[in-house]
Amino acid sequence: MSSSYRLKSNGVSDLYSFMKQRGFEQGLTDYSEYCSDNLTFPSVQAYGIYNQTAGLTAVAIATFCRIAVADDAPTGKICIISGVYTLEPFRHRGQASKLLESIETDATNLKCDYICVDSLADDLYFNRGFELAPRNETRMWKRLY
Repeated sequence: MSSSYRLKSNGVSDLYSFMKQRGFEQGLTDYSEYCSDNLTFPSVQAYGIYNQTAGLTAVAIATFCRIAVADDAPTGKICIISGVYTLEPFRHRGQASKLLESIETDATNLKCDYICVDSLADDLYFNRGFELAPRNETRMWKRLY
């Protein structure tokens, strides 16, 4: 049995351990900025899936930020997904899709205009309604409003 949710402050040590063991430490010594008990705007937030026996098996990082207000971004709020990672034994089981669903729910609740990601993991994002961004071969996006 697995559960997907936004990682709260009590998930910092699990996230740090997960990232460090997989070589994604990136020089950080504390992931507390990614795990909060209340989602705020703007913020960076970690999402994870826990398996009862294996622990944290998939993570995603999303940044909720502001851009210039424009016709295609009337609120000036966007969500940028900077990474989705699933452990090899748990891939192709819908975990990344569950993480994306959680991020999209939060982005919708925060009234973000769209979600974007620098990735060409086509099937994963296309299946969730993402499109290739105009004039950009490596970014995909999904309009929320």
